[in-house]
Amino acid sequence: MNYSNLRFTSLLFLGLFFILSPLYSATVYVDKAATGNSNGSNWTDAFIDLQVAINASTSGDIIRVAEGDYYAPTISYRLKNGVDIYGGYPSATRGISLLLIEALRNTRNFPTILTRNRIGASNPIILINNSLHNQPIINGINFRAINCVEVNVNTVHKIFPKFIDCIFEGAGALNNRGENGFLVTNAKDSHVDVQFTNCEFKNFNSACLKVKKRISDGFHVMSFALDNCKFYDSNSGINTYDLVNPTLFGGLIIGIYNCMFYNLKNTTLKGAKGGAIIIDGHNSISSRTQVSNSIFYDNDAVLTAQLSNLHISQPFGGSSCQNTFNNCTFYKNNGHRAFSLYDKDQGFADWQETPILFLKNCISWDNINATGKWIELDEGIHVEVKNSLLEMTNANSNGQSANFAVSLLNPHPTINRIKVNSQTIFAQNPQFVNSSLSAINLRVQGSSPAINAGYNLYSYRNNKDLGGVNLRLLDNIVDMGAYEFCELGEGRCNSITIDPHDDDHTPRGKIAIKDNSVSNQITIFPNPAINQINLKTIIPIISVELIDTKGQLLCSWENEQKLNIQNLPKGLYILKVTTSESTESIRFVKE
Repeated sequence: MNYSNLRFTSLLFLGLFFILSPLYSATVYVDKAATGNSNGSNWTDAFIDLQVAINASTSGDIIRVAEGDYYAPTISYRLKNGVDIYGGYPSATRGISLLLIEALRNTRNFPTILTRNRIGASNPIILINNSLHNQPIINGINFRAINCVEVNVNTVHKIFPKFIDCIFEGAGALNNRGENGFLVTNAKDSHVDVQFTNCEFKNFNSACLKVKKRISDGFHVMSFALDNCKFYDSNSGINTYDLVNPTLFGGLIIGIYNCMFYNLKNTTLKGAKGGAIIIDGHNSISSRTQVSNSIFYDNDAVLTAQLSNLHISQPFGGSSCQNTFNNCTFYKNNGHRAFSLYDKDQGFADWQETPILFLKNCISWDNINATGKWIELDEGIHVEVKNSLLEMTNANSNGQSANFAVSLLNPHPTINRIKVNSQTIFAQNPQFVNSSLSAINLRVQGSSPAINAGYNLYSYRNNKDLGGVNLRLLDNIVDMGAYEFCELGEGRCNSITIDPHDDDHTPRGKIAIKDNSVSNQITIFPNPAINQINLKTIIPIISVELIDTKGQLLCSWENEQKLNIQNLPKGLYILKVTTSESTESIRFVKE
């Protein structure tokens, strides 16, 4: 091979790329503190006004915005199709080398804040009323106002924006809160598809994400995907209502993955509902919510759904309303009820064959309100619970069939509205690491009944649990709840060895600990043990570490095969044994 010709060809290609790329896309710079020519060509000559930069950009351009407070125009910022906006850069006026500004980008250390001169102004910071079908990216922007972003489209459009590492924060309204973080007020004849990744929503009186306004005619579809987002310190997290004429095709799809919802309560608005997810007064042909690997705690409710005027079934089959929670953890959502599903307009027989709520591989603990109920169901509404841990005993308050498994509101005597499979666990403490709301940690301890008690096919197909620390499937069986237990400490367990979604690998309960635990090279006995553990191996032992189920190192030995555990409290422990060839971890029980 002629490497000289190859090198020349590569250099020629790179040269042509850098020469021709400005014809198709460019980087536009914005820095409110810049003192140069204000033409956006570099950091020194950056635009000082973001809207001017947007107006000067074309599809494919990237706008990079330095730190500082940028005040929105009187109406609102107007985005442009195909133009991405990135924030979190240090200002060139700091004296930083222009070559280092990109490398030093940090959205927390150098926040780019879009706000208003008057915090009390109600117009949104960004108003989307045009076509954004090329999925423009808004990355690393802090929105701070009463209303942060609003979608209001009255004609045929496709709206596909993507928000990454953004903060939506309310300010200036009642009790220093905002009204809405992301608001859809109108979307006639439109397809709205919005993605949020690594975003935070906080400090809103009405809702963090709100979809409202009746659409009297036209095709209407909205979908929202949220991954690794937080909703907190607000009246409600996601609130949707009054969406579309029920005689027309349209609806709403919400996908929630690896998210946290907490302290979502109605503390200031009279007559309004507080809680994590509120579906109120739908006039739609379809409404579906899928939640996976997420936690809900200290909220007025997890899900409140009023199904009035919602179609019973879809034209293409199945239920028009499904709310599915896979591998989620619910704790102390007891201001109202954890779940409330009701329909004032339909007869009791309408919903009994089409489940509205599914709980799979979930943990629900201490969600009972003052009246002793954690779920409220209208007549005929059907709920299914599978492989989950519930705080309730295996009977409802009226002593009916064990399949009810929970307390109901006005239960109908002839309809089995709650189905619970045989793998569901009742009234067993999940044993959270820390259940105090002031220092909460909803991971479970090593003796939790939720470990290896889920069903693999119900788990969200993700490699990691909530927080991205542990693999979602350890011991080849998924745990209940949003977290996977790692006996060696968070993030220190080995990878799985089977297909986690192979139907042959069904849950079999917790893995038993035999009298003699045998690893590849090491045998320990007895197990369980009382005073001493013996290690048998033909390979010299270098060191042994004793670790508890929280991953804390308790003690260690060197060149020892007889370990004194006489003063060790009863419980499950791990021995991390290092030999001249490998390091292995073996579980044992101290009696």
